Amino acid sequence: KAVVSTQSTGASLGNHQKEYESDLSMLEQQEENQIIWRDQIFHQTRDIPRIIKEVTLPVLKATETSRMLHEQVKRLEALNKGNLEKLAESQNLARAICREWECRK
Repeated sequence: KAVVSTQSTGASLGNHQKEYESDLSMLEQQEENQIIWRDQIFHQTRDIPRIIKEVTLPVLKATETSRMLHEQVKRLEALNKGNLEKLAESQNLARAICREWECRK
């Protein structure tokens, strides 16, 4: 009976040892993963100023340029409309002068 009990205890301790080693291996793998993730986050964070400089700022400048061009187009359209109205007035005046001239002949 003592032999069976000792064998049983030994087997139980062996199982606990395997579980411990498995848990330890899993924890070591998690630690390695955390180091990898930390390094990746560090490198990505380090790239943020470069990304802002190379991507975000040009986009903001392009957006501002686009807005300014849009405003300029609106001003030019209004100016063009005003010029077209003046041209129509001038043409009407020219027609009136021509009619008056024709009437005098």
